[in-house]
Amino acid sequence: MVATFAVCVAVGCGGDGGGDVRPCPDGLVRSADGRCVIEGGGESCDGSGVVINEIFYDPIGTEDEGDFVFVEIVGRPGGSLEGLTLVLVDGATGGRYLEQPLVGRFPADGLFVVGGDGVVDGNLTLQTGLEKGPDGVQIVDCDGVVVDAVAYGLFDATATLPGEGDPVPAATEGTALARCEGAVDTGDNAADFGMASPTPGAANAAPSFVDSARCGGATGCEPGALDSLRIEEVLYNPEGSDSGNEYIELRGDPGLVIDGAQITGINGDGGRELFDPIILAGVIDANGLFVVGATGVEGFDLPLPSSLQNGPDSLRLYDCDGRTILDAVAYGAFGDEHVFAGEGRSAPAVGDGESLARCAGALDSGDNAIDFGPATPSPGAANLEELFVDPAFCGGGFSCVVGELAGMRIEEVLYDPDGADTGYEFIELRGDPGSRVSGAMLIGYNGSSGEAYTQPIRLRGSFDSAGLFLLGGAEVPGTDQTTIVSLQNGPDSLVLYDCDGETPLDALAYGEFAPEEIALGEGTPALATGGGTSLGRCSDSPDTGDNAVDFARAAPTPGTMNIAFDDPDFCDAIPPDCTLGMASGVRINEVFANPEGPDSAVAEEFIELRGAPGTSVAGLMLAGVNGSDGEEYFARVGLSGEIGADGYLVIGESDVPGADLPLPAQMQNGPDSLVLYDCDGSTAVDALGYGSFGASSVFAGKGDATRAGDGLAMARCEEGDDTDDNSRDFGLATPSPGEPNTGFDDTSFCAGVGPCEPPPHGSVRINEVLYDGPGPDGAGEAEFVELSGPPGTDLSGLRLVGINGSNGASYFGPTPLTGALNASGFYLMGGSDVSGAVAPLPRAMQNGPDSLVLLDCEGSEMDALAYGTFGPDEIAAGEGSSAPAATDGASLGRDSRATDTGDNGADFQVYSTPTPGATNR
Repeated sequence: MVATFAVCVAVGCGGDGGGDVRPCPDGLVRSADGRCVIEGGGESCDGSGVVINEIFYDPIGTEDEGDFVFVEIVGRPGGSLEGLTLVLVDGATGGRYLEQPLVGRFPADGLFVVGGDGVVDGNLTLQTGLEKGPDGVQIVDCDGVVVDAVAYGLFDATATLPGEGDPVPAATEGTALARCEGAVDTGDNAADFGMASPTPGAANAAPSFVDSARCGGATGCEPGALDSLRIEEVLYNPEGSDSGNEYIELRGDPGLVIDGAQITGINGDGGRELFDPIILAGVIDANGLFVVGATGVEGFDLPLPSSLQNGPDSLRLYDCDGRTILDAVAYGAFGDEHVFAGEGRSAPAVGDGESLARCAGALDSGDNAIDFGPATPSPGAANLEELFVDPAFCGGGFSCVVGELAGMRIEEVLYDPDGADTGYEFIELRGDPGSRVSGAMLIGYNGSSGEAYTQPIRLRGSFDSAGLFLLGGAEVPGTDQTTIVSLQNGPDSLVLYDCDGETPLDALAYGEFAPEEIALGEGTPALATGGGTSLGRCSDSPDTGDNAVDFARAAPTPGTMNIAFDDPDFCDAIPPDCTLGMASGVRINEVFANPEGPDSAVAEEFIELRGAPGTSVAGLMLAGVNGSDGEEYFARVGLSGEIGADGYLVIGESDVPGADLPLPAQMQNGPDSLVLYDCDGSTAVDALGYGSFGASSVFAGKGDATRAGDGLAMARCEEGDDTDDNSRDFGLATPSPGEPNTGFDDTSFCAGVGPCEPPPHGSVRINEVLYDGPGPDGAGEAEFVELSGPPGTDLSGLRLVGINGSNGASYFGPTPLTGALNASGFYLMGGSDVSGAVAPLPRAMQNGPDSLVLLDCEGSEMDALAYGTFGPDEIAAGEGSSAPAATDGASLGRDSRATDTGDNGADFQVYSTPTPGATNR
């Protein structure tokens, strides 16, 4: 093969054509006949007879590996290398990452070594390290002609190869690519090179080659000659330590030479190669088998240079051209996000110490799920029928028919035994008595990431006469199958799959899942258990599709019916069918979401429900909704039990006295919502939104949000009706779980929760506001808001809201008003220094640009004031143009006639002397 490295502008590059002739390289001159020669010596740099003999690019280890790489060149002893160039080519881009001029002469043995500083017998220092491929090495003469080239590694089918013929397969770590001593250059890298021990400056003798038969004569690659070769058995998860015990067994025609075939691993997570291609060399034995094994595998034929992953991953077997796929097997549970590189469907994942094996006499159906089954490992020996986990597998091949195992379900789980977990955990399944369990699999998933934390547990056996199957640790009596897998204590999930490893048959999520955690169960997660308590299903109940409804805490009963529930009424409380409206009178009565101090330091949060004594709440669901995005930060949790004799049911943390049910997750402090759903999980029975919701926040309560406060609960008045408006129905009060709501921070709150009778629109107005008290801003001691209107007008149910100009969110309120306008037609809310104030301001006001909005009891705007200078991105919630900003200690007020034109800029002016509770002057 001859390639042109650069274009010469003259016939033969020698100069006879009369065109411009490029200069010769340094140290050479142009002869009379147009050749570049050594001055005084007459030797040309045409590179005749010069070939690449050995390439070492992947030393063992990584530290200073560039010191030990080398390229060995062979040529005429004593011949000059002056004018020749060593070129290294990036196989991915085709670009050159080194052009190094060669200097010196070939030694007496004809071997010239260009290598790193650590190469003892080097003749010239290599200016850079060698890439691991796919790449190329070339020798170019002074006229730009490539006199020899080697491409190595696995190239893309569309790549332009920088070598001759087919590329030589990549070398394994610590192995060089070498040409047999004295072999003819056939012009085909794949035929001319083999893997060998590195021998810089010495002959590539036959004993140094991985395949000792390699140097008996150069053998070219003949794609198709290895068509009978296939993957027969894989042990990727040995019992105990994987290291040194894994293997890949191949099957082919006895005596078949498999030199140059390759095995690659493909990561199911992203499709990356798991290891450098394993280049095969050797012969299939008399039994038709060949084992690529780690050091602990007895009688392996070729060392396995890399560890195998436990899946979901794939292995591919390539022909000697590195491109033609001879066979492929994918194993494990592949999701939509995984890269599948096998045949048909994935083979089932196997248990610890089990191999994936093909029946010795079975045909390759092209479907991994049918062709491979779990078996006792047998490297170098036939996969006999009795070695398979399912002994019927080889009696016609394991036939996975999705749906045949339908009806199986998880019945009981003990994931946190009393004392040591090891050996005492179990999973109990239920199905039709005598029906097959074999083929199903279980996987445990981590709640923090949604990733599997166990390898798939392939089940084998049948349900007993009671319809139970027990999978347990070594210390669990009466197990049908023993497992060493340890279950996590939650929040986590267990999923039971059909024989394809992809179709769920049942799933259980348990524990308290945070918003960012992932539950893979059904409906809402089951409650977490304490040490020694299992999660059990009522044996006679249907599967409702909601873990929180279907599972309850119980004394462990492995292999027998679940009867010892912590809640003795559990089985009777599970509604066989959902009847909407059964608990329509139940409502959220009190919520304590923000205890004083760090929430995590105490366990005092609770949600109190109220209803008619004895009302069942079984099947009702409670969810926490994030105000920032509307997502549920704790998923819908099924309730059980009934309203107590006092009319209350308390769902609380561990420090809440008398709590009836555990709180499923720590509550957020707002702006957020709580929603109580009926048994269908979609019909809202009641809802509470609390905190300051902005324009982009998601409100899932009723009406407007109620206030939230540190150390105070959000509570209803005992005698108050449900007006479907959280801001009217709930006030801040001293927490009182399971008791009547008292101790409201606004003592007049309960007097204003009656029926809504809004005053005529426009009859009550914002009249004067002092938002920036004199001197440094404090706690709003001198600040006030004055309302005006017809004397005696009842203000019950009206609310005042402070709106932040930066984002349009409420920075206080809606604050309920109580009482009436006084005899002078004024109502004054103010700080501690404001004389005559009849109600406190909920907090210090902001200095603007901001707004105040007065709402009636139906939530309609009665009046609004925006003050200050608003930028283009700021939000004014007033009327018309904004009122001017007031100076320190001055107020904004209407004129003495209290004119309301609908334009704040026209209606309000700055008063240097505020007049709270009196006519503006």
